[in-house]
Amino acid sequence: MNRFGIMSMAALLGMMIALTLPAQNRPVNGSPEAQAPTRRNIILITVDSLRIDRLDPYTGKSELTPAIGELAARGVIFTRAYTASPSTAAATASILTGLYPIRHGLRDDLGGHLEEAVVPIARQLQAAGMHTGAVAGSVKVDSDRGLDSGFDSYRNVIEGIVKLGVGRSYERRADRVLEIATEFLDAAPAGRPFFLWLNFYDPHYDHAPPRHLQERFGEESYEGEVAHVDAQIAALMRTLQARDLVGRTDLLLAGSHGEGLGDHGEIGHGSYLFETTIRVPLVIALAGDRGREGATIERPVSLVDLGPTVLELAGLEVPAGLDGESLLPVLRSGTKGDCAVSSDRDRRLFVEAAEPHAAYGWSPLYAVIEGNRKIVKGVRLEAYDLDAAEGDGKALAEAPAWAEELEGFGAPLLGELQPPEARKEEIMKKALSLGLSWDNSPICLEKQGWPDPRDPERLAINGDLFRARIDSDQGIIGRGAISAMKILEREPVNFSALRIVLNLNLRRRNPGLLLDTLELFQCNYPYRGEPYHYYAHYLEIVERYDEAEKILRMYGWLEPWNEEMDYDLAAIHAVLGNKEKAYEHLERAISMGATNYPLMWQDGRLKSLLQDERFRRLVPPPEAKPPRY
Repeated sequence: MNRFGIMSMAALLGMMIALTLPAQNRPVNGSPEAQAPTRRNIILITVDSLRIDRLDPYTGKSELTPAIGELAARGVIFTRAYTASPSTAAATASILTGLYPIRHGLRDDLGGHLEEAVVPIARQLQAAGMHTGAVAGSVKVDSDRGLDSGFDSYRNVIEGIVKLGVGRSYERRADRVLEIATEFLDAAPAGRPFFLWLNFYDPHYDHAPPRHLQERFGEESYEGEVAHVDAQIAALMRTLQARDLVGRTDLLLAGSHGEGLGDHGEIGHGSYLFETTIRVPLVIALAGDRGREGATIERPVSLVDLGPTVLELAGLEVPAGLDGESLLPVLRSGTKGDCAVSSDRDRRLFVEAAEPHAAYGWSPLYAVIEGNRKIVKGVRLEAYDLDAAEGDGKALAEAPAWAEELEGFGAPLLGELQPPEARKEEIMKKALSLGLSWDNSPICLEKQGWPDPRDPERLAINGDLFRARIDSDQGIIGRGAISAMKILEREPVNFSALRIVLNLNLRRRNPGLLLDTLELFQCNYPYRGEPYHYYAHYLEIVERYDEAEKILRMYGWLEPWNEEMDYDLAAIHAVLGNKEKAYEHLERAISMGATNYPLMWQDGRLKSLLQDERFRRLVPPPEAKPPRY
């Protein structure tokens, strides 16, 4: 589910409330045309938060990731591959479409949906006759983002696991991803080529590898999770070998983005564009004798190149209008040297971080890389010489002339993240018709500034914000709220900090504190859907259900792709005893991607439905306890 979904931090609202209730983008790709694919299979593996300096093919060591090392030895390794975004959903969408985020529509991990005009590569492969499947390792690539388009099988219902003894992390361990992948392989139609995407999430913060690896790696828990992923890649190769598929299956392995691990002051990822989080591993091994073995490509490439590459590997024509270029010219057997992928020797690559804007109320950042030149632009422009000893750890004292050229290339690819003025006026007109409690408040002022994430004040709180969001996403509301309240003392209108504190106040059922925080939230961010969502939950608590429904419909109008409006309307009608209306909205919510079935069973607002056979058909009963990590 999405950022406001019951699989995310904000989605816990329904269960909390239940405890207190008395009873700009252009069309791209076009329609895919059926074309006869080759008879080879393709497996794409993406690994979240995977750093390039922890993999043996890049470090020359063999202890941590021997399976990835073996894969590189029989294929091609790219030493300078760049993600399109350090946020999981945006980066993954770029891999699966061959487009930069502004063109596919997924800009961050908080919400959004693929643009309707976008045709992902899976849909093109499916139309060409390939059997397509995906196994999601994280809720961040849930089907409600539109990423399931074109997959015959999209396994994304995730009950979650317990990590570090507390909270439920909505992810699958890599071994469980592999188990489901094996089921797909065994059920695949005989003689029909397949495309399988595996999403491994393990190295994502917080780091807690399986027990045997925790004992082996101790405090180096990130390395333990990387080793666990590598072990599953080794198991995948054994699985393919046992089914006589190795010689007929092309393999592509990419880190969707990296991980800060404290470098440059960044613990996780998403806010900054240092090489640690945007330069990622990329290894491609073609089946049989078709591809190069043990080759290294040092020229910069982008993960938007993977979509066109997969299409060409399947024997399909690459549609016009993609941002990526096929890497097949450098993968083929017989190719010599580090030949150019593009006819332009100094190809420019784009990376954006929209998450600071969406999650914190800061400015977005974007980077442009051209050879060893790099710029990062937010409120201010910084330029880097990646050949220098400091790399991107220290900006050049003065931006050279080439920096302005790279800025001109990148600015249109970032675009404008705020709605256009006409849309703002339309939203404000509707908001005024709602009669919000603070309409005439003298302190109800729209947020005016979007500070640069690289400012010292933002750098100082970024780590606390990242950890607080993880805590809240996992249901550890109290710990997350303590951090968030400290952050609000320093930055009173930080978006995520306000949201986390609202979660705590909703749980405590404190209407006064709720209204104070809600006023800050909605007044500063009037064009976003989430403030209206929270206000609707407040109205539920005080049993003003008709008003709550009115506010929810405003929320649904702002975010028509979001299933949460229908889910919450189902809950309200269940509380009021309107079962038919409740089921109507619940069925619609599930069809839009509401798949966190365990929380639905715990949501006290749905209590009147739990004994119905109709509910049990819609919402499979959960496991008694989530597995421990």
